Formats: sequence, C-alpha cells, structure tokens
Amino acid sequence: MKSLYPIFKKKFPATYRQVILTVALSMVTILSFSQGLVFRDPVLESGVDKSDGAVYRFSNVTTNVDALLTINGRSSSLVTLDTVDVTSTGWDKAFQPVVTYNSKNAKGPVSWWMEFVVTFVQSGTSTPVVQDTLNATAIDIDGDGVCLQEQFYAYGSASYTVNTPCGLTASSITGGKMFTGPITNSVGIDTSNTKVMVTLTYNNVGSIKFRYGGTIQNSGSSNAANRYNSIWFKTFQYTGAKTGTLPIELTSFLAQLTTDETKVNLNWSTSAEINASHFIIQRSTDGTNYEDVAMIFTQEGNSSSLRQYNYSDNISSVKSALVFYRLAMVDIDGNSKLSDVKLVKLGNENQSLNILVYPNPAHSELRITVPGSWQGKSIWFLVYNANGMVVQQKISSNAGQTELLNIADLPTGIYVVKAANGNEFSTKRIVKLN
Repeated sequence: MKSLYPIFKKKFPATYRQVILTVALSMVTILSFSQGLVFRDPVLESGVDKSDGAVYRFSNVTTNVDALLTINGRSSSLVTLDTVDVTSTGWDKAFQPVVTYNSKNAKGPVSWWMEFVVTFVQSGTSTPVVQDTLNATAIDIDGDGVCLQEQFYAYGSASYTVNTPCGLTASSITGGKMFTGPITNSVGIDTSNTKVMVTLTYNNVGSIKFRYGGTIQNSGSSNAANRYNSIWFKTFQYTGAKTGTLPIELTSFLAQLTTDETKVNLNWSTSAEINASHFIIQRSTDGTNYEDVAMIFTQEGNSSSLRQYNYSDNISSVKSALVFYRLAMVDIDGNSKLSDVKLVKLGNENQSLNILVYPNPAHSELRITVPGSWQGKSIWFLVYNANGMVVQQKISSNAGQTELLNIADLPTGIYVVKAANGNEFSTKRIVKLN
C-alpha cells in the first residue's frame, strides 16, 4: 500500500497497473489460479457513497458471480475513503480503494483503519454463493520511509502463509491476525517482493472481512497517510513459505437481561474456528475482577461457517447495579483470547429511554447501555463535539443491551453521545481524556 503523495507514487503505464497493497482471492481451479477474479466498474447499490454501510456491486467477477463490497466501519471520522476503485494506476483487475487518515497528515502515536466486507452472490441478485476455497494475498505492506507503517487486518481465514525471511510482524487480534509492515518504503512494487506479502486461505466462505490501516508508533509525523489499497482476486507463490493458523473469528456477542431480571441471556456466533477448544464465560460486578461462571465447548472440528452458541446466566443472587460479561476463547494448546466486554444494567428504570454511558470520563472506549425495549433493534450512536458537529457515528443493526464505541482518536474535550432508535432517542454528556 502506497501513498498518493507524489514522492511515494510510482507511475506506470495503464496497461501495467501496479499497486501497493493487494488482497487477492481466487477459487482453486486452473482458470482462477492463473487469472484471478476481475473487479471493475463498481456501482453504488445502497447507502451513502463512501460512508459506513455503503454497498457497491462489482458485476461478473467470475462466471455468474457478482461481488458486493460493504464499507463496514472505520476507526474514527478522520478516516475517509477518497476513491472507491482507482483505475489510473495499479492492476486493472483489482479492487483498489484509497483510504486516507486526517487529510493525509498523521502525527503519532496513532493508529487507524477502515473495514470492508466482500460478499459473493449470484449475478444480478443478493443470493449468497459459497466458495469452497479462496486465497487472499496482501502485497507490499510497507511504510512511508519515515515513521509510518502500514497494517493489514485479516479475519476468519483458516491459515496464512508468509515468506521466509519475512518483513512483516504478525500479532493476534480478536478473530484474526494483524500484519504490520516495516517503516521502510519498498522499491519496485510487484509480486516478487515476498518479504512484505501474506497469503490467506479461506474454506467454505461466502464473504470475507478485512481492514486496511496504518500506525505511527512514536511521536513522528507523516504527510503520506493517504494510502493505495488493492484487492486482487489472485494467489501468488513464495520462495520460502511458512504457514500459520488464525484463531476463532467471533462475529457477534450479545448480553440481554430478561424482563424479570433474574437471568442474562448470552448469545454469540463465530464464522471461523481453527483448533478451537472451548469458551469460558466470565462475569464481573466492578469491570475489573472477573470470575468464571460457565464453560461451553466448541462444536466438533474446524469450521469456516457460521456457528451459534448461547448460555443463560442466573443472576438472582447478584447484588450489583451493573454486571460485566466477556468471553475467553481457548484453543487446543491452551492459548486464550478475550472478547469485548458487554455491560448489563440491573434495576427498573423510571425513565425507560435513558442510556448509561461508562466510563465517564473516558480515555479510549465507551460502553453504552440502552433501554431494554431497544435490544435487538437497529440503533444509531452519534458523538457530537462542543460545536454540535457529528465527529463519530456507528450503527448497530441488532443491538445488545450494551454496545462498545471506540473514541480513542477523538481530541480531549467535552462531547455529547446520542443513541437513537427510530423516533426515540437519549443523550449523555461525556468527557474525553488523553
């Protein structure tokens, strides 16, 4: 992934389009392996152009198959999609968005990302098509040569392959892996630079999720935070391949209080489980100290399809106004990873439309508890600055009692958080600290 800033932009004839970050997916057939899927001429199908929730259709990516691309979220309102699909440079058959942070000016320490979901459907319809095997290759995950490092987040794949030696740093995230490139700006952007490439393998999937982003880990600054990203549905070969696996992909986790307030129904789902063993449900009354309340074993075998789980926790003896829940996801080697925290508020509310915002003041994350009548519905969350401008927004299409909002990139100050469910809404004033 390269910046559009001229000092880092390498010009190529249109017929030899080369790009910076490529995610390539291909079905394992002789034709698709050599040629890949073709992404050209996206058409906005629904939503607001370049905004969260916007859906674009790429027609005929292969025979009788279209691809629907959804903008699934971003780390803050400072992250923008400048161009949906670049055609002036790069690879003609690739999907090539340009993601920019803060009008290309980034000052560290800071990290950012934009999330995309690609769904395969029958041509001209919204009927899903499941692919037996897909390979996704992210190419040229490097830096700006000064202080910026590109990052690629991969979710739900069965395994990944990098070259040996490798210039990428792989770290675990909830449901996947994050690959961070070096600060060094790679020269000669092509598929032969295997040190800054990673290939992902997916099995039995109808959609994939990934993020493009970047980070400055110190106090440096960069004016090259407008980056090319290219998704090319094609696979590549490595000279020294090394294979690893990705953990559980947790796609949802909800905690809902029953009307009699004696139980909390916990529901979660996964879209991928590789070498998974079990889940441990953990509960807390102070948000710091957790106890194990139940163990749920994963369903047998590895999977890349949707799996659903549930557990009903009896809280009739809990003496607290707030109860916190999280999942510990454990693999067969004993390694574990924690989910996001869900907050449940106990006690009848006289004002049923009040929301609870915690913590306040906040540094990086807000947990917003909504009225019980709003649970399972579509809710808008909006953050306004002191001038009344919307600086962040999120839509939860199937809200739990408590939703998480990341405000790490907002400047220090006073804000108003608004939650809206149709014609009903509630607001709270918060203080954002560094």
